[in-house]
Amino acid sequence: MISLPPILDLASKQALKARDNYVLQMQRRTAEAMQLINQSKQAKLQEQLAQTMESFQIGDDASTFNEMRDKIDRRAAAAEAKLQLGSASVDNQMHEIEREAMDMQLQDRLLAYKREMGLLPASTGGSAPQALPAEGETGGEQTSAVVNNGNRSN
Repeated sequence: MISLPPILDLASKQALKARDNYVLQMQRRTAEAMQLINQSKQAKLQEQLAQTMESFQIGDDASTFNEMRDKIDRRAAAAEAKLQLGSASVDNQMHEIEREAMDMQLQDRLLAYKREMGLLPASTGGSAPQALPAEGETGGEQTSAVVNNGNRSN
């Protein structure tokens, strides 16, 4: 091998050392740059995730559960109200039918009393059609309460 003068040997060693230092410095900067790129990507993903979550307007589980329970309670209350209105309507119709039946019976009795008293001519075709007794009625027990001077009382 050829031997170099000591100055060149020293210069060569310094050049190799400078080159190694430069390579190490470049590797550190490259690693730092890669770390900054990764942090930037992570920050961007977190921003996208936050934006997505914000668009969902996610609440806590308890509020979602309470909202569901309130909605079911409102639906059940509405259904019950409809049922009550329907049954009230049927009850009203039944009371009206009973009232009309009572009115028909009272009219028949009034006509019969007027005939008995001689205020109306007797019927010619046999007996007049009789209405069915009202609920709770057994016979002629209520006639004195029903007829008062020939007028119907309600």
